[in-house]
Amino acid sequence: MGKQKRDPSDRPISVSELNQNAKELLERGFPSVLVEGEVGRMTHHAAGHVWFTIKDEEASIDAVCWSSTWRMLPVQPVEGMRAVFRGQLTIFPRTGRFQIVVRSLRPAGEGSQRAAFLALKAKLDDEGLTADEHKRRLPFLPRAVGIVTSETAAALQDVLRSVRDRFPDMRCVLAPTPVQGPDAPRHIVQALERIAEVDGVDVIIVGRGGGSQEDLQAFNDEDLARTIAACPVPVVSAVGHEIDVSISDLVADMRALTPTAAGELVVPDAGDLIDEVDGLLRRLRQGARRTGKDERRRLVELSRRAGLNVFPRLIEERRQDLDVLAGRLAQALGAGVALRRASLSVLDTRLEGAVRGVVGGARHALVPLAAGLRALNPLQVLERGFSVTRAERDGEVRMVRRPEDVRTGDRLRTAFASGDEVVSDVLGTERRTLPEAE
Repeated sequence: MGKQKRDPSDRPISVSELNQNAKELLERGFPSVLVEGEVGRMTHHAAGHVWFTIKDEEASIDAVCWSSTWRMLPVQPVEGMRAVFRGQLTIFPRTGRFQIVVRSLRPAGEGSQRAAFLALKAKLDDEGLTADEHKRRLPFLPRAVGIVTSETAAALQDVLRSVRDRFPDMRCVLAPTPVQGPDAPRHIVQALERIAEVDGVDVIIVGRGGGSQEDLQAFNDEDLARTIAACPVPVVSAVGHEIDVSISDLVADMRALTPTAAGELVVPDAGDLIDEVDGLLRRLRQGARRTGKDERRRLVELSRRAGLNVFPRLIEERRQDLDVLAGRLAQALGAGVALRRASLSVLDTRLEGAVRGVVGGARHALVPLAAGLRALNPLQVLERGFSVTRAERDGEVRMVRRPEDVRTGDRLRTAFASGDEVVSDVLGTERRTLPEAE
């Protein structure tokens, strides 16, 4: 009885042998194929190789384009682009994954995602929702910043870090939501509507970090776009990276290139604001001092015009009053600014009002002082036809109030309202009694 021949299939082989045999078989059977589809998720390797998917409505296949081929392509594919690819079918032996090695391609029109994006953009453009006239200015200093994103996303930490680096005490309110997947648009809409009703939230950041076009697709939703446009609070869209543009970016009041940039857009730098306030306070104090000096000069000029030396004590008292007013003004302003640095959004208006009010108050306080001084000013009396006479004797000057104040040998100086003086020497005195008026 002869020996039975053994079937080779009965011999077990290793997984690597199986994958290698399948690879050789597939490459011999499909050395060149043409396949049309839409570019899906892309991954760029540091060496220059690019992995992506080619898909249609029902299926997808992995694809790879080696760096040497990628550099020579007439058009480099992007996610959402539809093209006809030529390549070779193969199996990657290490994983057994079926893929096509792309050798060349030609565009085949816009992909379905890209076409849908352009159609929605055109629709919103026609309604004016993407126009500059629809955009609102962001508040100078919001009471609170609203954030709509995933609570586990790195984008959230980027926004918080950016905001608190610039304004450490800024209040941030999070409305957590999924930002990826088929149900993400509905959840983002609900989160945006909730946070818009939170008291104190004056600006909202909505978005996520980078990803593929499929990952960012939630932000190309029409309902979300209309919710952003109708939001009662200004919205900043921060979706993906700088090269990524979504429908949300187009309808938002402002687009941020990254989540970090969004934080920088919504709050000012607190250090810069404090420096500005300190500068304004210094200028205000200088203005108050100048006002006080002007009033002092007026008092001195009144005294000079009177030609008398009877006001030193009065002037010194008024100077002390002005010093007290200036000190109180500086103290009040310093305390007021310290208390209101957290609400600098109304800085310009309140500070301007404070300047007018305080300086006006200081001027108002000086009005009765000046009136009192004018009442004491002899020039007021001289204007009615009177004169002031002083007597010089032994180097001393005295006011002449009674006949006894004048002696033979005195030199008399008589001052008139015009500022002129008449000097006369007393050769003798004679007392006369004026007749009483009838």
